Amino acid sequence: MDFRRALLKGSNRVPVPSPSLKTNHRQPRNQTRSSKPNLLKDPKAEQNNRDWQDLPPDLMLSILQRLHWYDVVMNAKKVCKYWLTLCKDPALWRIVDIRDDILLKKLWEKKKSVQHNKAKPSDQELEKFYQKMSMLVVDLSRGNLLQLCIQNHGSDYLLQYIYHRSSQLKCLQLENCFVGDYYYCYTRGYNPYISSEGLIQMLKNLPLLEELHLFYTRISGEGIEVAGRCCPNLKSFTWTTRQDNRDIPPEECDEEALAIAENMPGLQHLQLIGNGITITGIMAIINSCHDLEYLDLRQCCCLWEALEDPSVEKKLCQQIKHVRFPEDSLQRRIDVYDGLFYSDYYSDLPSPRSFQV
Repeated sequence: MDFRRALLKGSNRVPVPSPSLKTNHRQPRNQTRSSKPNLLKDPKAEQNNRDWQDLPPDLMLSILQRLHWYDVVMNAKKVCKYWLTLCKDPALWRIVDIRDDILLKKLWEKKKSVQHNKAKPSDQELEKFYQKMSMLVVDLSRGNLLQLCIQNHGSDYLLQYIYHRSSQLKCLQLENCFVGDYYYCYTRGYNPYISSEGLIQMLKNLPLLEELHLFYTRISGEGIEVAGRCCPNLKSFTWTTRQDNRDIPPEECDEEALAIAENMPGLQHLQLIGNGITITGIMAIINSCHDLEYLDLRQCCCLWEALEDPSVEKKLCQQIKHVRFPEDSLQRRIDVYDGLFYSDYYSDLPSPRSFQV
């Protein structure tokens, strides 16, 4: 209507149509409609979709270090040649944890499936395979191995192979490894086993060792003396015994405690779960290890009666910041392999009887 009125009045001004009017803008047939923007050609999108091969090696190593060693060996190295080169970098193999028997069995099953052999492996075959995998990760470290944990398997040959190639080792954890003489291991069905001499020879060749943790693994008094004498930087020692080893006379346990007191004066962390040590051995340790900050005496049954004396308990807590008493719960099993110097121990639930002075 506005157009018609303007034309009838002869006006030279033609009003602009209001925005509310709907206009039909048709494109000519020969003109193609604008396609959707191509994300691959967008410079911002290209930055977001950056190739992983362009990442610097230090960053890639930091990412690969967060993977389990099984994933590195079986999956990551097969991605590309660049990742294969990174997986062989010694910096990636400074901390090795070979405790997962389930993963090792899966690795064995995968290897057997490739060879089309469905026969169930024997214990000896599995032990040889475990030893082979342990030797592989030691070789990949190229002498830069700092922390090593072995569980449920081991032999004198494996220990010898490790200390000849890992003189920089600072943390050693043996869990459920059967150490003893031939008669002890044979009568209990432990085969293969680590001899006491084999463990002693290993400790003699690890001068930089700072942490030694033996979970359900035997060690003799001579082994304790060698560890303290040949490993002057030793700051943390863990010795957790078995239920069937608690029939050891307390006098023998006190001799081992005296060996700790005489040869490990620089200890900061000491854990003796299930040990038959008496108050005599504990006092010898306290009087010799002046830097001791953490003492774990859970399940040490021979100390229950002695620690009922308030004066003994007070003296124990005055000299040591964190004490775990024999009656404290073992429900929360602390993983000592999470890092050096055991920050996880200090964040654990405190003992109801312990206090700081």
